[in-house]
Amino acid sequence: MIWDTTKCSYSAVNWSISGCYLALYVVNLAWAFFVLDPAVMGGYLNASLGCGDPLVLAWFVASAATVGGGWARVWRRSQRRSVSEGVSPKSAR
Repeated sequence: MIWDTTKCSYSAVNWSISGCYLALYVVNLAWAFFVLDPAVMGGYLNASLGCGDPLVLAWFVASAATVGGGWARVWRRSQRRSVSEGVSPKSAR
């Protein structure tokens, strides 16, 4: 287990996870404003970009990264379990 629940409340864990998500969102938002040129993006999308579009894009990227990271952890755990049980990963599917 990552943390000892006898010394830490679930509320603290939830706050730390929320803080990590918020930090990821802020970093993505900073990169969106730094890297993306609204004129170039508008040209590719054939639409003008508003001020809220980088906010939505950063929210989407942060959410996708969170879900992808969770899925990767579950997948790795299942692969380790298959190896420890002596089952090849291809036949475990």
